[in-house]
Amino acid sequence: MRLVPVILGLLLLLTSISGAPPLPKIPAPPPILKLDDPRLASLSTARAHWKEQTVRHRSVGDLVVLVSNVDTFLVAMSYWTPDLFFPILIEEPETTLRFIRAFQPAQIIRLPGAGPEAPSRWRGAQKALAAASYNLPPSLLLGNVLQDARATLRSDGLVLTSPDSPSFPGAIALAAGRFQSVARFTSKIAAEEILTQDEAYSLATQVGQAVNLLYSHFDTLGDELDFLTIALPWPDRYLGTENGRKTPFALDDLIGRVGSSANRYAFVGRLSNSEPDSVYQAMCSLFLQPQKALLFNSYDTKIPPWSEYEMSSAAASLNPFCQTELFEGPDQGSRADWLHAAKRFSAHDLVMVNTSGSPTSFNLQEGNKATTQDIPWSVPAAVFFIHSFSAARPWDDSTLAGRWLTNGAFLYFGALEEPYLQSFRTPRILTELLAEGVPVAAAVHKVIGEDSFGQPWRLHLIGDPMYRLEPASIRERPRIHEGIRLPDGSVPVAASAASHETANSSSRMQTCWDTTLSQTASQPGQDPGLPQQLAAIAATNLNSTEQARYQTLLAELVVESQESTWKPLVDAIPDPQRTGTLKRALEVRATYGDLQ
Repeated sequence: MRLVPVILGLLLLLTSISGAPPLPKIPAPPPILKLDDPRLASLSTARAHWKEQTVRHRSVGDLVVLVSNVDTFLVAMSYWTPDLFFPILIEEPETTLRFIRAFQPAQIIRLPGAGPEAPSRWRGAQKALAAASYNLPPSLLLGNVLQDARATLRSDGLVLTSPDSPSFPGAIALAAGRFQSVARFTSKIAAEEILTQDEAYSLATQVGQAVNLLYSHFDTLGDELDFLTIALPWPDRYLGTENGRKTPFALDDLIGRVGSSANRYAFVGRLSNSEPDSVYQAMCSLFLQPQKALLFNSYDTKIPPWSEYEMSSAAASLNPFCQTELFEGPDQGSRADWLHAAKRFSAHDLVMVNTSGSPTSFNLQEGNKATTQDIPWSVPAAVFFIHSFSAARPWDDSTLAGRWLTNGAFLYFGALEEPYLQSFRTPRILTELLAEGVPVAAAVHKVIGEDSFGQPWRLHLIGDPMYRLEPASIRERPRIHEGIRLPDGSVPVAASAASHETANSSSRMQTCWDTTLSQTASQPGQDPGLPQQLAAIAATNLNSTEQARYQTLLAELVVESQESTWKPLVDAIPDPQRTGTLKRALEVRATYGDLQ
C-alpha cells in the first residue's frame, strides 16, 4: 500500500475562528444536522458495526493499585484477567489524587518495586497482555507484534508503541483494557520536530505497511481495524500546502488513510509523552464515565454560520448520560459567565467550548478575552474545544490544550493551526454520535464525502481514540470486592499510613500523603486537618519526591480553601522552588479568587 500526496480542494466559505477575517470563497454547503444526511453515508456501515459489535465488559475491582515505576506497573497488570481488571497508577501526586477522587475506590494498595529479576519491558508487556486479554501463553506472543490469530477477543484497535517510549505503560494498559493488538514501532524523529510533507507521507506509509501485514481486511471502516493509538514520541504535525503556501497539518489526521483517495481505514488518537500521564489517560478512559458536563457556547446563536454550532441540542443528547450545564451566547458567553460556569475547581468531567482566539487565549462575549489562567483546576475530564490553535503546543502548559491536560483533562480535541469553523462537526452531530456509542475519534473527525475537511487536516485528538460513552446498564454495575489476586507484598495504603513513625519530616510527609489518599477515596471533601499536618512538616528537609507530594497537597489547599489556611505555607517556599503544580494552583486562585 502506497500513500501519495493529497490535493486539498477547499471550496468553502471558510470562517476563521482565530479572530482573523474570514476567507471569501464559494458559499459553503449547509452543515450536517442529522445523522441520516447522505453526506455521512460512508460512515453509516461503520456506525452500525460499532453499535452492534460485541464489546466485552469486564468486572471492575473496587480498588486502585499504586506503583512506583513501569516494571512494577507491568507486574500489576499481569493480575488483570479477561473477566476482571482494576485501575493501576504510577504514583505521580497530581494525577493520583485526581483519579482517586473521581474513582472513589474502597481500597488503595501500594505494590513494592519490581526487583532486578524483572523481565525486560517488552517481555513484561507480553506477560501482562497474555494474562489480561488474550488468554494465551506468553510463548505465543513473540516478535514485534503482541497478538495471535487465535486470540478470539481481538478488537478493532491497534496500538503503536515501543518499550523505549515514555507512553509505553499507557499503551499496554489501553491494549489490554480494550483487547487491542500492539505493534512495536520506532522512530528516530524528535517529538518537537515539524516533518516535511514527504517525511509525513513516508511515515504514514510505514504504518500502512505494518497494518497490511497484520490484518486481512482493514481498508474500509467497520472491518477488522478502525482505530490506531500512537504511543510514541512522534511529531504531531507536518508542513503541507494550502493556497500555495506551507502551513502545518496534523500528522495523526494523515496516518490511517488509504492511498491517493485519502479514505480512512482508521481513526487516530495519541497518548502524552510521559509515563505517569499516559497511564492516567488510559485509566481515566477505561474506568471513568462523565457525570457532569459543561457546554459553553460563546458564539451568537442567531447569526450563521455560528448559529449552526448551538449547543442546546447537544445538551439534550448528553442528558441520558450525565447532568448538563448549558451556557449559550451571546447572553451567557462573557468572561464573568465563564468564571461562574467553570469555578475554581471544576466538577465537569465532560467540557465542550465554542470560542475563538490563539494558542494562549480565547475570546468571549462583551469584548472579553480569557487566558490559560482562566482554565480551572479540574476533575478528570474529556475536553472538546472549537477554537483555532488551542492544540498548537499541547506539551506546553502555557497553551490552552497544555493547561487543560495538566489541570486534569485525560482527553483533548482541538486544532493545531487555524482550522476554520466548518472543519469541526457541529456539537449536535458530535454528541449524537457519542450518544450512539461511536468511539470518540470517529465522532470528532470528518470523513471523505462529508465535505473538503474529510481530507487530512489540522484537528488533533490527545487521548484514547476508542473512548466512548457507556449506557447506564454498564456504568452502574456494582464493583467486585472479593477474589482479586494481587502480587505478594502488596500493602494497603491505609494500614501503611497508620504504621508510619512521625519523628522526622520524611515520615510525617509519608503519613500525611497516605492519610490524604485514604480520605480522598472515602469522602469527596478535603480533610480539615490537612493545613495543620502540612504546617508540622519542615518542607525544606524533604527530598524531590516528598517535595512534589507536599506541594501538590498545598496546591489543593490553594484551590479549595480560604487564603488564611495556605498563605503562610506558600510564602515559606521561595518562588524558584515552587513546583509547576503549585504555580498553576496560584494562578487559578488569582483568577477566581473566592468565587465559587
